[in-house]
Amino acid sequence: FFCDLEMALPFDPSKGELGDTIPAEVDYSKILPVERWKEDHEQAVLLACGSYSPPTILHTRIFESARDHFLVEEPQKKVQIIGGFMAPVHFKYGKASLYGEHYQQHRVEMVKLATASSDWVNVDEWEVKQNAWTRTRIALDRMKLELEKKYGKRVSVFLLCGADLLETLTTPGVFIPTDVEVILSHGVVCITRKDSNAQATIDGSEVLSKHKARIHLTGEWDNDVSSSNARKNLLTGKSVKYWIDPGVEAYIRAHRLYFEPPPAPPA
Repeated sequence: FFCDLEMALPFDPSKGELGDTIPAEVDYSKILPVERWKEDHEQAVLLACGSYSPPTILHTRIFESARDHFLVEEPQKKVQIIGGFMAPVHFKYGKASLYGEHYQQHRVEMVKLATASSDWVNVDEWEVKQNAWTRTRIALDRMKLELEKKYGKRVSVFLLCGADLLETLTTPGVFIPTDVEVILSHGVVCITRKDSNAQATIDGSEVLSKHKARIHLTGEWDNDVSSSNARKNLLTGKSVKYWIDPGVEAYIRAHRLYFEPPPAPPA
């Protein structure tokens, strides 16, 4: 999961702006009703962009950890999480583990199943309805624009991610520097790991330090639950029980997903 969000790409990631994208409706059905918004708090939605091939219990669990950060660990920050979205990445992102265009709608359906029991986390299909992969910054900009247009109020959109992504924000050639500034100004909730030092990453980066008030660290997870391990078990006939939602597992088996190695990338 923690490495699924960004990587160096074989094409120019600076191309494309929000005005060039295809509109798609946001599903507001799980957003906290406006009458329950706290006037003295910053309202925020969590957006996690990932492969979700397949989605695991950790992909959904991190939303609960992030919300608890503001409710229990750091209530003095006065941030109210009013909703969350898992956004499957477009198949043209190019990773072999996406299994190409054939699996794109399957990944969306699995995320729907994974979030079915949540009363506040939903799926956002906007990126998969585009003609190509979309930069993270544009995904955040679009979500904020749609929310504020809907509610007529200021709403923040925090990127929910792992420590690996936080490190890549300062890795040359992965993100456009101006995009990094915008992503950080939106806000980031980073789920840390025991084998990482996210605070040291922030302290050692000029741009991360500049926006440190908008970077929220929580967690310290250490586990081997991941999409890649789930695919490996499915391919070798091992159990994935308690790694992925039972509904997602039933969908995978019904559609015979991940029982063959991924197709080779195009030459």
